[in-house]
Amino acid sequence: MDVAIPGTLRGRRRDVRVYAGEAVALPPGWDRGGWGHLFHLLAGYGPWQVFACLVEPLVLAVEGRRRPYALGRRVEPEDVRAFGRAAEALGFRPRLARGWLPAPLPAAAG
Repeated sequence: MDVAIPGTLRGRRRDVRVYAGEAVALPPGWDRGGWGHLFHLLAGYGPWQVFACLVEPLVLAVEGRRRPYALGRRVEPEDVRAFGRAAEALGFRPRLARGWLPAPLPAAAG
């Protein structure tokens, strides 16, 4: 389960693993311009990442998709995987973050 702010979850569940997976690395050569760079710094994204929720509308537009990938109470796993594939095709990569510093990605489940 990808949750933007895991600390807001109440209670503990042993059947769900929660990762702080809100950040994605910007594609190589992404040009934000002066104002875009300043916005990223002031908004707290840091110089190398953006939040996936901000990338989703871009991916929706490029894909021509009318239904959100990951919005609402019932998020389908295949929709989340489809978003990941489409975002990676545009150059965005998963980036777990600890402030502005990258955190290691978890090992893939076998």
